[in-house]
Amino acid sequence: MKEKIVEFLKRAQIGEPSSYKNLAVYPIKMQGCGSFPYLVLGEALTQGKVRVSEVGGNGHVPELFVINESGQRVFLMDGEELVGAKQNRILNVSIMLESGSKIKIPVSCVEQGRWHAKGEWMAEGIICYPDLRKEKMMHVTENLKMHHSFASDQSAVWDSVDNKLCSIGAPSQTGSMHDAFKAKGTDIGSYTKNIKFTEGATGVVVVINNRLFCADLFDSSETLRKLWNKLISSYALDAMEWNRNDCVCGPMPSIDIPSFFMEAAKAEFNVFNSPGIGKDVRFNGEGCIGSALVCDDSVIHLAMFKVERRNTKDESSISRPSRRFGIIE
Repeated sequence: MKEKIVEFLKRAQIGEPSSYKNLAVYPIKMQGCGSFPYLVLGEALTQGKVRVSEVGGNGHVPELFVINESGQRVFLMDGEELVGAKQNRILNVSIMLESGSKIKIPVSCVEQGRWHAKGEWMAEGIICYPDLRKEKMMHVTENLKMHHSFASDQSAVWDSVDNKLCSIGAPSQTGSMHDAFKAKGTDIGSYTKNIKFTEGATGVVVVINNRLFCADLFDSSETLRKLWNKLISSYALDAMEWNRNDCVCGPMPSIDIPSFFMEAAKAEFNVFNSPGIGKDVRFNGEGCIGSALVCDDSVIHLAMFKVERRNTKDESSISRPSRRFGIIE
């Protein structure tokens, strides 16, 4: 499986970035990509082809129940939000639902102050900001290795949401991550308006404050297009928190994306059965952490985050942006 992931990354062709303020997004085109057809979660929910609810009558915070009533497979991306039911949640891992399947999926709560029903079925939300996705990925990877569980560290997730709401000055009666995106909707809209989708791109590499941060790579350009606005919105929320007047993205020859990708070749790999169909692949290296959903011999979604290992012992929880980027206050 390691060879498959490394070969997938070697096929990456890096395009010219589209940038706005301190956020730059590099388009990635993957040669030889494309697999089987599937729906993404948002369109499946909108079309009424997928239903998501609490587990049982009382609910269970780290799980939701999904019914795929479509005649197609459905892709759920790590970090996607589901809103409603007893509290809003985000996906702990990327999942491919088989047609006609009914399964429990691992999630994390991003609305600490609510546990009462807002309807039986959950609706499409946003994609959580990458800083939370990275922290959650670290915890899920560790839980998989230690306990074969896709659980996150729920307390760390709540702390991250609280810190984000406080940092950007977003009011929320229930401690909801969704309220952070809602409060900054106009500003986020400026990012989505100015950062353009590149035709044929199947993924992106994200740079914030002139520092490489993460990558999201898919098996098809259609998938990236469908998720584009939600992805850019998620990157924008972190970028706005870290925005400084002296950090505006321009040409960045020092950003070595190929070396970032090839860090995966030196990483430790672990393979687990996905909650849906296919395999969940985890890799943890000196300068990166990542996961990939592999289904029918195709890499459906690969996410990578840049990490600074020298800080992991001292900063096991999510650190302030000034410490993450070495800004002296």
